[in-house]
Amino acid sequence: LIAKINGFIEKVDDLYITVDLDVFSASIAPGVSAPAVKGIDLSVFDPLLEAIKKTGKIKVFDVAECNPRFDLDNRTAKLAAYIIFNYLFDWWFEWLHQKDIYGVNSFSLISPKLNFLKQYQKLIWWKLR
Repeated sequence: LIAKINGFIEKVDDLYITVDLDVFSASIAPGVSAPAVKGIDLSVFDPLLEAIKKTGKIKVFDVAECNPRFDLDNRTAKLAAYIIFNYLFDWWFEWLHQKDIYGVNSFSLISPKLNFLKQYQKLIWWKLR
């Protein structure tokens, strides 16, 4: 599947990514208009999004189909927040890596702390929620 996605991405300059929460299993995303009994879970989604992010072609990113009226225990809202958190965390991490402050690569100044954060990104997310 990643090879097919990469084949498509090679043909375009920029990507507009919409994550429609309807694609996820109803057990983790009940708060959508069309819950999917056989939807995907994060073990499928995370590697796909990671592969897409690595291309550096994402220009716009959004999450669709989170309806609080249908949500149970805020599961869908937490899923949306998880996806956005991970996208922004990775974007911020890469941005800092490339940032040049006063002629010094800022990443080299704070690299040990950032590498620690990157290593524990998922744990940080679960503590924040």
